[in-house]
Amino acid sequence: SGTTGFLGKLILEKVLHEQPDIARVYVLVSPRRGKSAAERLSAQLRSSAAYSRLRNQHGEAYMDFVFSKITAVSGNLGAPDLGIEREDMARLEREVDVVVNCAGNTTFDGRLDDLLNTNALGALRMLRLTKRCSNAKLLVHISTAYVNGKRVGHIPERPLKPGDCIARELNGNRAPELDVDREIEMGLAAADRI
Repeated sequence: SGTTGFLGKLILEKVLHEQPDIARVYVLVSPRRGKSAAERLSAQLRSSAAYSRLRNQHGEAYMDFVFSKITAVSGNLGAPDLGIEREDMARLEREVDVVVNCAGNTTFDGRLDDLLNTNALGALRMLRLTKRCSNAKLLVHISTAYVNGKRVGHIPERPLKPGDCIARELNGNRAPELDVDREIEMGLAAADRI
């Protein structure tokens, strides 16, 4: 998810460039402004500067190459079951082995309930999708901007374990274990009050 966004384009291009023999990449794309998921993806692949390296590498065969590797799946991060049709969901459950979620809403003045639905519950929906995929080996979640504002200096990446959070890293065991469900409940309750 997130392949129509700034970071998602770069990740998709990198995967196609570094792993040209990859069998298939399914990308979750929301239909918008009267365009289907496939139409939106096609327009992006044709026009975005993010894919210029692949265009140069493949020349006239560029579009054939990308469409031999990429399949647009119509969906919506904010919808139950990601808004994916049953036939598409069954194919994903059979074929997907790695899920990358870099979708998110970075609108700074957006409605809190919309932001929670996309950024928190959307990530949860991607986790649930991953668990349904019989060959899943890895879920990579890339958070939206500014989620790490209390750390300073060089911050190496590392896998997190359930319950890990920045507060525990900064304050040791004095900080409570992260309870994502409780955090979401508090956010939704705050949205109801606003």
